[in-house]
Parts: sequence; C-alpha cells; structure tokens
Amino acid sequence: MVARTTVPYRFLYLRGYKMKNENYITIQGWMRNGLNLKGNELMVYALIYGFSQDNETQYTGSVGYIADWIGSTKQTVHNVLKSLCEKKLLIKQEEYRNGIKFCSYIAVLPVVKNFDWVVKKFDGGSKKFLPNNIDNNTNNNIEYIVKYLNEKTGKNYKSETGATKKLINARLKEGFTVEDFKKVIDNKVASWKGDPKMDGFLRPQTLFGNKFESYLNENPVKPQAKKNSFNNFTNSQSYDFADIEKRLLNKGAE
Repeated sequence: MVARTTVPYRFLYLRGYKMKNENYITIQGWMRNGLNLKGNELMVYALIYGFSQDNETQYTGSVGYIADWIGSTKQTVHNVLKSLCEKKLLIKQEEYRNGIKFCSYIAVLPVVKNFDWVVKKFDGGSKKFLPNNIDNNTNNNIEYIVKYLNEKTGKNYKSETGATKKLINARLKEGFTVEDFKKVIDNKVASWKGDPKMDGFLRPQTLFGNKFESYLNENPVKPQAKKNSFNNFTNSQSYDFADIEKRLLNKGAE
C-alpha cells in the first residue's frame, strides 16, 4: 500500500485543517535506500508523494499541515520543501489567482538504480498528468506577470503574444519564479521609468531576455532629477530682498 493520508484532497483547500488521529502516511523502503532521504525530508517527501502518486493530484495543502506532521515550525517546513525542490525530488508550481499566490507540490520519482519498477510506474502516467497541469499554471503565471508589468510601466502588453510567452516560458524552465519576474520589473522600472532614452526598453523583449538574471541581481538606482537652474542661482547666494525693495522705491522717487 502506497503512502496516503485518508483525508480527501478537496478538504486540504480548507484553511486551518489539522492532522487527525486516523490520518497516516507510509514511508517506503525505496525512499530511504534509493533516494537516501531521512529525517524531516523523508517525512515530507512521503507525505507529498501520498497525494501526488496517482498522477492526477497535487499537494495543495498548507505548510501548517505539514508542520503538524513533522512536529516542527513552518519555517522548517519551508526549508525542507526548498531543499527537496533543489534535489529535484519535488516540483513546485506557483499560481496567482486574484493577485494571491498559491503553491502546490508534486513528488518526482527520479531514475534510481535497482529500482526499475519505480521508473516504469512514473513513466506510465506522468505524460498524461504533468504537462497539462504545468501548462495551466504557466498560462496563469504569464498573464499575472504581464499584468504586473503593465501596471508598473503604464503600458499595455498582451499576455497572449507568442514572443512574450516564449520568453517567460524560457525563464520559468530555467528555474526562475514569478517573484523573480516581479523583482526584475521593479528594478528596471526604478532605474528606467521616466528616462526618455531608457523608458522604451521597459518591455518583455528586453526585461525577460538573456540579461534577465543580471537584471534580477541589480541594485536599482533611481535616476536623479536635474536641478533647476533658478534654484541653483538663488541657493548659491543670499539676498536681502527688503533692502532691494527699499532701493528700488527710493530710485523711483528721484
């Protein structure tokens, strides 16, 4: 019997759901022997595998639910999820709905020596499930990213444009997240918006191209506005305007 909690998946969408006494997970031997997982990583992987192993469902539950299982803090869970994603044992998908980010996870079964049955099972159903879900989430993310760009730049780019979708997809496949796109947009808007020479480059073609990672790691510098020459003149000297007015009046009386 493969790991699975007894809670129907749809219930995991409810906020505040807590682990119950009748819930359980199963840790299988190949998770230890083949993947070399242990401790919290083993528990979290087994839990998420239980929900995503049917090739039809993703884990969409809360971080708090996982924290209850491993008896730890939410921050620890975030660290474990990040580590498992970096090891390519989990696929994290981000989807924005009404401006709110929702995360889901799928357990990956990598190629493991002496565990051919695992690979065959994964190959048997993954092609039907993973691409559809990833495509749906990707389309939502592209729409959100372009909308965010338009809001920050005051422009009207279309999320359906083929070239724009291609660029965003390329960066997402490289492992960049929606938050990375927002940071690049924020960085370059801070540096370029309002600059007649650079404002035109606030576009998908430039921002999401080959220099994306460089833009992501920049510390944005806001262009300084040119100082008014009149202010420079008046600030460089001090004047007694009352004395000037008095002299002008006396001169007019002569």
